[in-house]
Amino acid sequence: MSLPPVPYSSIISTLIETYSSSLASQAIAAPSPLSSASPASEELNFSSPPSPDCLVEGSFLPGTFISKLESDETGGEGLYNVVLDPKPRTPYSFVLATKDFHPQSDPIRAPFLVHSYRLLLLLETAVRKNGKGNEKVVASYDCGEKAGGVEAHKNVRLFVIPDEDLKTPDLPNTITQSLPSSLSIETPTQELSSVFAKLLVDFMPKEGSYNLIFTARQFFVVPRSDETGDLGKGEGKVDGGRLLGVL
Repeated sequence: MSLPPVPYSSIISTLIETYSSSLASQAIAAPSPLSSASPASEELNFSSPPSPDCLVEGSFLPGTFISKLESDETGGEGLYNVVLDPKPRTPYSFVLATKDFHPQSDPIRAPFLVHSYRLLLLLETAVRKNGKGNEKVVASYDCGEKAGGVEAHKNVRLFVIPDEDLKTPDLPNTITQSLPSSLSIETPTQELSSVFAKLLVDFMPKEGSYNLIFTARQFFVVPRSDETGDLGKGEGKVDGGRLLGVL
């Protein structure tokens, strides 16, 4: 049975219901117990979909699917899936993934960033209205084999964390940029797309692995290499979430 796409408002309502419910921890932890360990050390195969691919319809782990996400571009309906993180390492983490398999080793594009950013803003606003005023939402795109990602399927992870736990990535060549304070959920798609397209052109590595991490007001690019790929001292690779102190 095909799952119909729904708008952002319905997704946020579902996310907040999950976030507030006493059953949420069980639902989120069910696919995989929470762990303070870094991601698995095995290399991901970006050339073909994993089996099973728990970020696509038909293979979602029980209780993890939240919604399809519509694109506001003609012909782009239902291009993304929003799911509870199938490999959670924080109490509340969510994934925005492409509807079909695209490798996480591919550079992220402006349209994907637009949807990720809007979802981040709506989730953060709703969390704070729900009485969690000190919570922040952080998003991470872990690109390439040295970036510490845990999924081969293209995705952005969103973490809900206490504001005081957030830290600036401390690795060589980290780029930090402030996002325009005028950006909001009402900002037109074309304007948002232009902002992110310029950031991608000006600051993203032309090749190799990197972590792209962003909040509502900051944008971090962390190039990764053999020297910075394994920071877990034998415990596995470190992704964008750990670089920000999320995990």
